[in-house]
Amino acid sequence: AKRVYIHKTTLNFIDAIYELFAPLLHGDRVEIVPHDSLGDVETIAAVIEDRRVSRIVLVPSLLRALLDLPDAATRLGSLRLCMSSGEALPGELAVRFRRLLPEARLLNVYGTSEMWDASVAKAGKDQDAASSVPIGEMLDGVGSAVLDRFLRPVATGVAGELYVSGHGVAQCYLHRPDLTAARFVACPSGSGERMYRTGDLVRRREDGGLDYLGRADQQVKIRGFRIEVDEIVALLMQQPGVRQAIATAIPSERGGSDLVAYVVALDDAAPDPRTLRQALAASLPRNMVPSAVMLVDALPLLPNGKVDRASLPRPAAAPSEPPQSELQARLCAAMAEVLCLPDVGIDADFFELGGHSLLAVNLVARMRQAGLQADARTLFRQPTLAGLAASTGGDK
Repeated sequence: AKRVYIHKTTLNFIDAIYELFAPLLHGDRVEIVPHDSLGDVETIAAVIEDRRVSRIVLVPSLLRALLDLPDAATRLGSLRLCMSSGEALPGELAVRFRRLLPEARLLNVYGTSEMWDASVAKAGKDQDAASSVPIGEMLDGVGSAVLDRFLRPVATGVAGELYVSGHGVAQCYLHRPDLTAARFVACPSGSGERMYRTGDLVRRREDGGLDYLGRADQQVKIRGFRIEVDEIVALLMQQPGVRQAIATAIPSERGGSDLVAYVVALDDAAPDPRTLRQALAASLPRNMVPSAVMLVDALPLLPNGKVDRASLPRPAAAPSEPPQSELQARLCAAMAEVLCLPDVGIDADFFELGGHSLLAVNLVARMRQAGLQADARTLFRQPTLAGLAASTGGDK
């Protein structure tokens, strides 16, 4: 039987080239999803089912959305080969894929626009649900090096940045000599060969394969601290009831950015956001703990299947207990002013609302103006206004 591919990617994403030309060059058939339905999971599933599509290329976010559909095993039952690329492939997603579609193979393909595909790994039966699927070994003709920031090789098992060379690597960025010089660098061996600096962090395994660890530049800057959000996501994915998680910086009304995490629940076992935040606080420095953890039904996707971070919802202020005394009312007003919020209650947590050490100094100053002998250490021990008032003896 002729293999059937599906074209469901916007033309400005590299996967579209493979979806269109790879099958045609082999005499296979291509089923095209209507342009106005490229991001519609239901339409994609309908084309797969109706046209008996056997091969698909997709990012993990879209794969998850397809597997979440009712009767996914039936609707996607014609698939025999799935190639995942563009993002890290979570182990739990690979385990779900094998359970729902036991007749299909799942490959984790690694590559970028600057070098096309560079490596591939099969998601096997022994895949651990708690860890990402490795990106495997380099394809024939593709060289790799895992280097530190001084372009020195790192030892097996040590994280470093991935550089690739050989077949498929581009020559330059058109009319961008500055960017070309930064990303296409000379091999430190002195061979004259050029390598492409991928910006991806990897770790070489004992068997020679590579584990993907995240982006070297996947950092957000929160109040002067550079934060690797992948560390936050990794901890969230270890918590009970979490199916999917991301963390990102969003603009704050008081200037700068706030760190917010978004979680999709596993089945009906919705975790408590406060419990998740407490779990993060137990393992991470305070500056890496998100100011809010939000539960969402699904992460919004771009037409290419990647997460649309710009469409993520903003955290809403939770209802809180109103002040019970004149002193508490003054303290609530002070905290609201410092945090640039319309109002806060006496049970509101200063740090959960986005407070940090610099704002703590301002709040302590206002508390002292209210007649309380407060200091920053007290605020860190008792971050709610009710606790602050009680601990300083000002609300008896």
